[in-house]
Amino acid sequence: MGGNRRSEVLTGDYWRLITSVFIHGGIMHLMMNIIGLAIGSSLLEGILGSTRLIFVYLLCGVVASLASIYWYENTVSVGASGAIFGLYGVILAFTVFKIYSKSMRRITWSLLAIYAGISLFLGFLIEGIDNAAHVGGLLSGFLVGGVLTMVFGEWLRKRA
Repeated sequence: MGGNRRSEVLTGDYWRLITSVFIHGGIMHLMMNIIGLAIGSSLLEGILGSTRLIFVYLLCGVVASLASIYWYENTVSVGASGAIFGLYGVILAFTVFKIYSKSMRRITWSLLAIYAGISLFLGFLIEGIDNAAHVGGLLSGFLVGGVLTMVFGEWLRKRA
């Protein structure tokens, strides 16, 4: 019911690319995503603003869903982690391209190592974790963050 799977998407249920981002496989899954979203959005909302943050989140969520159906032939994927990894990709780009202050960059490196590193590592160990969506979200977020930096770099630095 709204989960992302290749066969359904390719036969016209394109809406699953977005609805799957809002469906979770249990309370623990939901809680972990809420924590990740709270951390990621707290580092970006002040810089991007609410509307841009939501747009980036949804864009990265769709790209993460596309990565999932590309990688997995018959797996139903649900959860916000691909979109959240997209936010962490933007944070990574803002860290690499020095949008954040030097002290903030130290914090973001630690945060990225803890949340993204552990999540990706566990995805290789535990069956049922959609690392394709995680990687797709992270890469799309980094790309979005890079484009935002190239176009609005000075404006972003002032807001950071």
